[in-house]
Amino acid sequence: CVGKDAATRWDDSLVDFADHNIYQSYAWGEWKRDDGWKPVRLMLRNSSKTVAIAQCLTKRLSYTSVRLFWVPGGPLYQRSIDRWDNISNLKIFSHHLKQYCQRTARFYWVRVYLTHAMDLEAQLALWQVGFRRPLYTLNSGLTYIIDLGQDKGQLHASLDGKWRNQLRSAEKVAPSFHTGLQDLQIERYIAIHDAMCTDKNIPAIRITLDQLRRMRDALGDRMLLTIASTPQGDGCGAIVWMQDGKAHLGVSAANAMGRRRYLPNALYWHLLNDLKQRKVKYFDLAGIDPRINWGVYNFKRGMGANPVQYLGEWEHASHEGLRFGCNLAVWWKSNKL
Repeated sequence: CVGKDAATRWDDSLVDFADHNIYQSYAWGEWKRDDGWKPVRLMLRNSSKTVAIAQCLTKRLSYTSVRLFWVPGGPLYQRSIDRWDNISNLKIFSHHLKQYCQRTARFYWVRVYLTHAMDLEAQLALWQVGFRRPLYTLNSGLTYIIDLGQDKGQLHASLDGKWRNQLRSAEKVAPSFHTGLQDLQIERYIAIHDAMCTDKNIPAIRITLDQLRRMRDALGDRMLLTIASTPQGDGCGAIVWMQDGKAHLGVSAANAMGRRRYLPNALYWHLLNDLKQRKVKYFDLAGIDPRINWGVYNFKRGMGANPVQYLGEWEHASHEGLRFGCNLAVWWKSNKL
């Protein structure tokens, strides 16, 4: 898609796919330009209909001739009501994606992350065209999704008993909620996030003011930043990304006071109701991994959401040694951080 209306035409194409998500939006790709990635947008068409689509982020690995290709949230292929048509289109598109990488660079590594529920036949299709499971993954592929088509009473009844008790405790301090994207709001969130990183000794997930400003400028009203406060001050906050009836949890944080007062429970309950009013149908709580962070997993599980395992990450490289080396680099960086 090129031209002044490229963003609109691209995003309109995404809506035709049941597995569409914010990571494949035009705005997401443009935001990633600031981190050195170049978005390349690819389509597979059958007659006049687009049957598979992907926004691929690419850049050259520093000081090498290796080119990286990263497809977060894609390819998208869930368009037809016929499951076998969808799987066939995934297979054809993945083959063409591999060929595109081969034409673009002699040495390359491509990784995709599909946000559709696990499917044996889809895995087989990826395997047949040369994609393999990574040696080291960036994401667990596990998530919880809340159906916001339920009424408020149903959502409340779905909450785990302990989660409801914590929500009642939080409500006793009468928290207030403020949603906005002004610089002051972003600065307030950064203060909460920094405090959490310091308290838990997790400097790797720190976020800078500039990063959030650039995210806001790129995503605009698709980004929702909400902070929960008490008379003692700000206690927790969350960033949610929205795209055509779907919401994805971006990042969230709580400081010591917020955790002590169970403000995250109040904030997430507020978000469920706020997203319902914004006509959002599904809320993806994103990124659960009970092996690494039991507390976050248990908190999200307590919201009564539906557990989903995505098809997740698959990769291909020009040489097997390069694939091994790139996975080793991902492992080293993750463990170093």
